Amino acid sequence: MIFFLIACSEYTTYPGVLVGNPGEIKVQTAQTDAGTFRTGSSATSALVLQTCAADITTNDTGSSIDLLGASTIAVPPGEWCRLRLDFDEPLVWTLDTETRTDVPISLEVEQLILRSSGFPADGLTMVLEIGEPGWISLEDIPEEGGISNDPLLIEAVVEGSSLARDDNADGQISDDEPLLAASDEVDAPRPPRQGGGCGNEFELQATDSALMVMAIFGMRFRRRRMPDSS
Repeated sequence: MIFFLIACSEYTTYPGVLVGNPGEIKVQTAQTDAGTFRTGSSATSALVLQTCAADITTNDTGSSIDLLGASTIAVPPGEWCRLRLDFDEPLVWTLDTETRTDVPISLEVEQLILRSSGFPADGLTMVLEIGEPGWISLEDIPEEGGISNDPLLIEAVVEGSSLARDDNADGQISDDEPLLAASDEVDAPRPPRQGGGCGNEFELQATDSALMVMAIFGMRFRRRRMPDSS
């Protein structure tokens, strides 16, 4: 009799194969002590994703997006190490402060590029936070008029934006929700193992198929070795 032992790794990837359910990204603007954002919008042309093996997938978005959490962007299933979001229009907000309402802010940002050690997006809800908490200060707000293409604020958006899991589905990045990607590469945490510790659903299906093939092979091998009773 032949025995087969299969060990399960913590997480297995399959380069070039997209399996599972797509994830989604909610786009949110980081909060600031300068005031409260009343509106926020822009338009994107594409979400470009790159695997750790440098395979590239492009998701044409081509639509207006809300920058305050009302819009989502679909993410194909797979494990991604680089994310680039291309914008067709400036990022535009209105901000209410203690002394002014509807302060216009307009920043021309061509793209956001976020890097990761690798995160699986299958069925995951994520938050792309534009800027980081406190990226606009009261000193940035003029007494009259608005803000247009302030280079320091553009840098704050490009360098400070990040992607995180949205475990509690509130559309915000909480302290206990792990970062997945940022302008500087993030060492993304691995997801918890599923299916009794032997990987995700696809891995379990692959393991079942392998077991079946080996079982059939073992049966045929055993039959060939059995002596002829005649």
